Amino acid sequence: MSGPGSPKLPARKDALQIAMNTNGLKDWRESMPAQLRVNHTPGIVTITDANTTIAYCRYDESGEIEYVFVSASHRRMGYGKWLLAFAEEHLVTIKGFQPPISPLGEKLVGSYKRRRRTE
Repeated sequence: MSGPGSPKLPARKDALQIAMNTNGLKDWRESMPAQLRVNHTPGIVTITDANTTIAYCRYDESGEIEYVFVSASHRRMGYGKWLLAFAEEHLVTIKGFQPPISPLGEKLVGSYKRRRRTE
């Protein structure tokens, strides 16, 4: 999902985080490393590579985020933010997050809310 003018990303696990820092959340599609795929069906979005599911998000049409999962080996690299950006693009706005929310999930929700306040 690389477009013209996209930055060339290193083939490292932290390529996604570098892309997020370089382009910001609005340009997430253009900065998606080429080896990753985004799969979308109504209410579910997954990020995969050739071998595994890296992350996924379930949401409902009312604007509620039902579940966000990022595999342990890919956490703290920006995948959760990408999933929320994708869901927000399809929902227009995210109205809330359904419980239970894990401690790492609380960090993602807090980050999302802080970002929304500054836009």
